[in-house]
Amino acid sequence: MKVLIATGIDAAWSKRLRAEWDELAARDRFGVHQVVAEPEDADVILFVDAHQYPSDWAMAMLRSHELVRAYPEKAFVYDERDFPRDVLPGVYVAMPRRAFDPRRQRAFGYFRLVADTRAARDRTPDLLFSFQGRRGGRVREHVLALQHPRAILEDTSALDFFGRPAAGLEEARARYVDVVGRSKFVLCPRGAGTATIRLFETLAAGRVPVVISDDWVPPAGIDWEDCSVRVREADVRALGERLEELEADWPRLSAGAGSVYDEWFAPDVWFHRVVELCGEIRAEGGIGPVSPWLRWRTWRAAARAFRERASARS
Repeated sequence: MKVLIATGIDAAWSKRLRAEWDELAARDRFGVHQVVAEPEDADVILFVDAHQYPSDWAMAMLRSHELVRAYPEKAFVYDERDFPRDVLPGVYVAMPRRAFDPRRQRAFGYFRLVADTRAARDRTPDLLFSFQGRRGGRVREHVLALQHPRAILEDTSALDFFGRPAAGLEEARARYVDVVGRSKFVLCPRGAGTATIRLFETLAAGRVPVVISDDWVPPAGIDWEDCSVRVREADVRALGERLEELEADWPRLSAGAGSVYDEWFAPDVWFHRVVELCGEIRAEGGIGPVSPWLRWRTWRAAARAFRERASARS
């Protein structure tokens, strides 16, 4: 398919973002899809900046964007926001299960790792499990309260890994990669949204993610039982015993984790996978801006999730 990479807002940062996606397309080892410059030539017009929008007002602008109005059957979105709403059909990283519509949506991962953990595959792990992350919600509180003689559990709330460079940030990021490399299993509790970038950083390192997010929708087509462990949010306190039981199976799970990252989420396959997902939606007819009823439904689900997270933090 031919793809026009678009942003709803034309600014310096959006030009850089489009350039990053152009680079991903250039690195694509499948070579099936190509980037085009004109909307009339495109099969898919992919808006890639939803996570940068400061408000739902901006998302409303996207619905009325000139390209969406002119080519509604081609318009798709890549959305990695913590609290997404269905504005256009496309790829959603953290759409809650309760609001997920398989006719218009596909689940996938984050397009950029905050910490490149791939070099950690060469380490020999000496820890059973680890978690380094910010507090937020009951699940993470329970994770940070765990105790195990072969575990590292660190509260990194004082650092903003997603913000501007700050003193101590590079050292903290290096420590994060080091601890991931030392761990057989890495705990991946949900963050503000249902997904966590830690899951994909763990796969990249060839370590086994322990997914703790009841409402997360896993990307389809992957045998997640062959590369990860999923634990109910209510069962966090028994994690140590559960992972001790699974430790003998770690070599198989670790190999599966690295293979899944390489085949589904690595930079040289990313563009292909996202375009394929949009193509599936288009082929099945789930196209066009969201209807008012669906917009209300996803708004209600997002608002409920936000209230639940706010209540959990209080």
